[in-house]
Amino acid sequence: MICVCGSEGFPRGFGGTARITLIGKSLQAAGLKFHVLHCGPSPLSENTQKSGIHEGISFEYMTSLMKPKDKSMRYLAYAKAVVNLAFKLIGLRAAGKRFTVYLYVQSGPLNLIASMLCQALGISLVQEMCEWWATDMRFSSLTRWLFRSRMFKASTGLLVISKEIEQRAQERAAMLNPRLTIHRLPSVVDFDRFCAPVAPQQPGETHMPNFVWCGSIDGWMADVKFMLAALAHARLTHACQLTLVGGYSEANAAIIKKEAAALGLVVTEPRDSSVAYGDPSAGDVRLAGWVDLETLQACFRNAAALLLPLFDDERSRTRMPNKLPEYLASCKPVITSKVGDLQDFLVDGVNASIAKPGDSVDFACKMTALLTDPELATRIGIAGRQTCAQNLDYRAHAACLAEFFGNCLRKPAHLRAEGISP
Repeated sequence: MICVCGSEGFPRGFGGTARITLIGKSLQAAGLKFHVLHCGPSPLSENTQKSGIHEGISFEYMTSLMKPKDKSMRYLAYAKAVVNLAFKLIGLRAAGKRFTVYLYVQSGPLNLIASMLCQALGISLVQEMCEWWATDMRFSSLTRWLFRSRMFKASTGLLVISKEIEQRAQERAAMLNPRLTIHRLPSVVDFDRFCAPVAPQQPGETHMPNFVWCGSIDGWMADVKFMLAALAHARLTHACQLTLVGGYSEANAAIIKKEAAALGLVVTEPRDSSVAYGDPSAGDVRLAGWVDLETLQACFRNAAALLLPLFDDERSRTRMPNKLPEYLASCKPVITSKVGDLQDFLVDGVNASIAKPGDSVDFACKMTALLTDPELATRIGIAGRQTCAQNLDYRAHAACLAEFFGNCLRKPAHLRAEGISP
C-alpha cells in the first residue's frame, strides 16, 4: 500500500497523521506493506528526516521538508513533489510491483493529478473521505467538483469516516460508479497509549482546574472563539483555565488575544518545552503550541475535562473528529456537542458531557457541572474510556480494514469507473 498525503506532516503531525499511522499499523499487522509518500513540506519543524521508519512504517518526502517563505518557491516545491510522485509511481509500476494507492488528499490539484496518474498507470486507488466539501463555498470550485463527481469516478474504493458521508457516497456511487467499494472506518486510537496515572499534587501546590483542547488552531479558529466565550461564562462562578494545544500563526495568536481581552481573559504563550498545568499565575488561556506525544498525554491526564465543541452545520454533521478517541482513551471526561456519529455511542452524563451544538452558555454549564461534582467527572471519564475500548480502538477494526484494502488491491483497476464492463 502506498499512502500519498499532502502537508499532513509525518511522522509528527495532527489528526490526519495519526489516522494514517494507525491505518498503516493495521495493514502491516495483516501482512500488507505500507509506505508513505509525503507530497508537500512538513507543517512542523519537528520533522527533521526526509525519509525513515516510524512505528514500523516507512516514509519519504517528495520535496523539501520545510515550507519555503517565498510564494513562488512554494509553488516550485509542490511542483517538484508532483514530478517526483509521478516518477515514483511509474518506477514501481515498471518494476512490476503490485500495489494500491491510498490517497489522503481531498482537495486541490494534488488530488486530481494523483488520481490521473493512477488511472493512466492502471493503479487501483483508495480515496480517503473524512470530510464533505461538495457544497462548502469556502473551498475552490475544483475541490467541490472533486467531491461531486471526480473522486467517485477515479477511485476503486472510498474510506469514509462517518455514516453521513457513507450514505452520501453510496448515493453518488450508484449514479457514477456502481462498482465502487465503500468502507466506513470511524476515528480510531491506539487505546493503550492514552492512559496513565495523574501525577500527585505536591504539598503547597495550588492547581487551578484546567480545560484542554487540541488541534490545528489555525484551522479551527471558530472553535477557539467559541471556547473563549464558554470559558468567560464559566469563570463567572468558577476559577478555571483553558489550554489550547496545537500549531498557530502569529496572526491568529493576535486575533485570539484580542478576542480574549474583550472577554476579560488574559492569554499567555509558553515558549519552553514544558507546559505547566493549573498554575494560577499562568493566565486564563494558554497557547501551548505543538507538543510531542508524551507532553500531550500529560496535558490530557492532568485536565479537568477535554473539550470538543461542534456546531449544527454541514461540517460537524459529516465529520468525526480524530481527537475524540484520544480524548476518551485518556480516562478524562469529554465535553462535546450533540451532533454527528458520536450520538451513537456517547450518552450525556454517562460516558460524556454533551451540550447543545453552538451554545457556548450551555457548554460552559457542562464545564462548571464537572467542576462542582468531581465524582461525576471521574465516573464519566472511566465510562468514556470503556466505550472507547469497545468502539474506537484501532485493533477492533483492523481485520475489516485489511480485507477492504486487500479487495481493492485485487480488484482490476480498469473496472474502477467510467462504466467499463469486465
